[in-house]
Amino acid sequence: MMMRRSHVVRRLLLFAAPLFFAAGLLAFAFRPHTIPGTVVDANGPVAGVTVRLRASLASTTTDAQGRFTLNFRGPALHRAVTAWKEGYYPAAADLSMNLTPSAPPSLAGKGEGGIGLILKPHPTADDPTYQWLTSLPDPNAALGCGHCMTNYDEWKLDAHALSATNPRFLSMYNGADLAGRPNVGPGWKLDSPNDAGACANCHAPAAALAHNGAADMNRLTGVETEGVLCDLCHKIGDVTLDPATGLPHAVAPGVQSFRLYRPAPGTQVFFGTLDDIPRRVSALELERQSQFCAPCHSGGWWGVSAYASYDEWLASPYAAEGVTCQACHMPPEGKSRRIVPRCPPTAQVSPKEQAAQPLSEAACTLQSCVDCHLRPADPAARNALAATALIPDRPPETLHTHRMTGVTDEAFMRSSVAMTVTATQGPDGVLVNVAITNVGAGHSVPSDSPLRNMILVVTVHDAQGNPLPYLGRQVVPEWGGVDCGLSDRESAIRNPKSEIGNYAGLPGKGFAKVLEDYEGNAPAPQWRNGVHILSDNRIPARATDLSHYPFALPSPRSRGEPEGGDQPATIEVKLIFRRAFKPWADAKGWNEPDLVMAAATVTATPTDGPVVATLPVAYDTKLFAPSQATTASGERLAAADFVPPEQCSECHAGPAAGWIESGHAQATTLPFYRAWYKAATQNTQGQISPFCAGCHTPIGLLSGQIRSRWAWGGRESYPLDAQAQTGVSCAVCHSITETTGVGNTAYVVAPETALDAEHAKRNPQSAIHNPQFCAPCHEATNPTSGLPVMTTYSEWQRSRFNTGDPATATTCQGCHFADGRHGALHPEDLQKAAQVELLAPAEAVAGEELALQVRVSNVGAGHDLPTGAAELRQMWLALTVTDATGREVFASGQTNEYGDPIEGAITYGTTWRDAAGNPTDRLWEAVSLLRDHRITAGSSATETYRFIVPPGTVGPLHMRAALKYRAASGYLSALMTTYLQDKVPSSPAIEIGTAETSLPVQNWQP
Repeated sequence: MMMRRSHVVRRLLLFAAPLFFAAGLLAFAFRPHTIPGTVVDANGPVAGVTVRLRASLASTTTDAQGRFTLNFRGPALHRAVTAWKEGYYPAAADLSMNLTPSAPPSLAGKGEGGIGLILKPHPTADDPTYQWLTSLPDPNAALGCGHCMTNYDEWKLDAHALSATNPRFLSMYNGADLAGRPNVGPGWKLDSPNDAGACANCHAPAAALAHNGAADMNRLTGVETEGVLCDLCHKIGDVTLDPATGLPHAVAPGVQSFRLYRPAPGTQVFFGTLDDIPRRVSALELERQSQFCAPCHSGGWWGVSAYASYDEWLASPYAAEGVTCQACHMPPEGKSRRIVPRCPPTAQVSPKEQAAQPLSEAACTLQSCVDCHLRPADPAARNALAATALIPDRPPETLHTHRMTGVTDEAFMRSSVAMTVTATQGPDGVLVNVAITNVGAGHSVPSDSPLRNMILVVTVHDAQGNPLPYLGRQVVPEWGGVDCGLSDRESAIRNPKSEIGNYAGLPGKGFAKVLEDYEGNAPAPQWRNGVHILSDNRIPARATDLSHYPFALPSPRSRGEPEGGDQPATIEVKLIFRRAFKPWADAKGWNEPDLVMAAATVTATPTDGPVVATLPVAYDTKLFAPSQATTASGERLAAADFVPPEQCSECHAGPAAGWIESGHAQATTLPFYRAWYKAATQNTQGQISPFCAGCHTPIGLLSGQIRSRWAWGGRESYPLDAQAQTGVSCAVCHSITETTGVGNTAYVVAPETALDAEHAKRNPQSAIHNPQFCAPCHEATNPTSGLPVMTTYSEWQRSRFNTGDPATATTCQGCHFADGRHGALHPEDLQKAAQVELLAPAEAVAGEELALQVRVSNVGAGHDLPTGAAELRQMWLALTVTDATGREVFASGQTNEYGDPIEGAITYGTTWRDAAGNPTDRLWEAVSLLRDHRITAGSSATETYRFIVPPGTVGPLHMRAALKYRAASGYLSALMTTYLQDKVPSSPAIEIGTAETSLPVQNWQP
């Protein structure tokens, strides 16, 4: 029995021995290590250096004396310690084998004093003659990223690698289709056949650098065809941004905003995010920051932003939270590996580089003891201290994908939005509410290329599967794909050709940044001269778009319930993403499938109360931006939609006669306005045009003539048709159904309300008698700077005329439409508004100073004097003092050859500052108020004049004060005559208040 037990024990011991041995090995492998050392450069110790156990997260930082102590657990055999600081190449040293945990390992041949690491600065000069390294594994190239970098397989599938050769991009560049047929759709080369353009600065940066930023995308050679090649990105040392905006300078697109460190021959440097790759690679914090992406993801043409994903990120919560572009588009791969899995072919590596391979990540193919120690052909390899430094797989959080996630990654795209659909069914129909939230993108969705768009399509069917008629106005725009059957709305709903993606006219909406060119074409390509943003309803980061879609039930029952019982309707909603507007993509043959971003099918919730009737009317306030004007239909109108004034006069002769004398009738044709409008539009490339036109030519704005004809030269005919030149016509005011705000033409127009004989009965327009009816055109703020530039309505609001009680308040209409004038302003109206008084002492004394006061009171205007365009108006005091002989004793407020008051006169009005702080009367340049000297309603301004009465003056003194007014300066009118190349008459100066008095003069005899 004892023998049997002994045998069992021996067998147990034999079985346990390997386990004990393995446990010992594990304990040995993961024991703690302490590595002391010092880091220096040519000038001595270096502080703030990152010291790392290579390919691990174990790191420390050097102190002021360059000293460090690195602690880690794990095997030390054949590991390397690296040191790095920005501006230097990393340094590295192999750790030798050390079996005594308490004693620090030493660097072979360096004794027991710890590790010494020497940093060398990397070059910071840029050599334009540098020859770019290919990204491809070209066997004929001495060195290429594709030879050994695992990231190459990711990069070659990325849009950056294909940016120079992408067939879709080239079809837009050349104005061709994918088969190469010319003159198809928009194209840079169609608009500018002799201009290479600036596209290469982002799409082929190597070519742009070689050709001063203007490389023809059809003539690329060699590495230029590799798009955003590896070597270029890893040579970027800095990015130049405008400190005032944080954005790239408009004159430095793409690669022009990068500072490159292209090394001189015989040297090399790359930048990346890893700080422990010795010899030629240095880490650069910029590569982790969104600013690295800015030059190619922010920019546009003619001062109009086209690509703005970086701008949008900068304004988003993500920027404040430190969530960068790279965090989403180059996320960690989630797996550990080496970045260089194999050595390059020996024939392509110099002997010098072969000798340095022990510190190269390419040497990591040596992963077993046998590889280093038991190779009989290489006795030196059996020496532990001379063995190759091993680099284990890197931690997954340090490795980032080089296939930048974007529009080609369907799961990634879907993760950017969340859609919620609810529906309610009542006796008057079905109301569908769709909320789309940008939950995952650090910029707007869609973003970057202005071709990209999203389309929301909503369909509703009853319990029998019949489509319900749509009651709303919000539909998918034309650029969502037009089908010939869409002219019949019911036919479109019943049989849409959605299989080929023609959704235009269907219930839903489109999300896009839509550009319009100077001819009124929209969408328009971003490079067109005069292009501007017509609308932009994309969804910003973490914002929600909420839209509503009402549908009618087939027919109501007598008790107000839908037919077919109480069966609820079924709603299907789909949100799709497209790389380009459907008409362009179809013409060019892109045939890209729609990407469904979100889809939902829900059942309507029944309710007893009305649901469609509760839907507020939503107006598109961006259609005519920056004007806030809109139409009841949500679409542009035709000039013929408005009744001409002469037709109105057939029945309304009295009001028409009053209107023809008003400023409203001349709002468009007044020569000064025509000249000022021309100056404004040409100075802003049409951006300010709708702002002006909303009040001066509403028909020109609402019919689209302003946008399409802003580039008016001046000698040709005025670029508006006869109907648009009727200014603020009868039909305009009497077609305004409501005001949606105060200022900037916030009105809604429905011209059908003034089209037939019953219009007065159908549309009594009680609102037209409300002062707020005047607010859209008599209150305004600069659409760019937000500076109030016209405040007539708010001046009335705070005046004594606004009592707050409609029964006692004096309205705008109460003054300006009194006596049948219908808006006409006569000189006597101005004379009733102001009162001038002379306040003088009892007598004047010859040889002494006389102080005279003139009081100007606003006694009749319900607003400030002057008001309206107070920066252009001229109102000033003219004072003359003469003695008994008629000799002039004192004068102020005289005028020059233009009829303008000379310097020293007391004037009333406003003056603005531009961005540089200089005075300006140009509304489009105004950013702040420099001066506002006006007289508010019911108040007075007292001005004092002091002068010496000459000795011997014969009394009495006769004094006359006159308050003068003119609509605009004579000098400006003369200047506008030159600019318009047509006569701009000077505005007459009228006296709107006077006062006279005489004063005896006392002459003291010596």
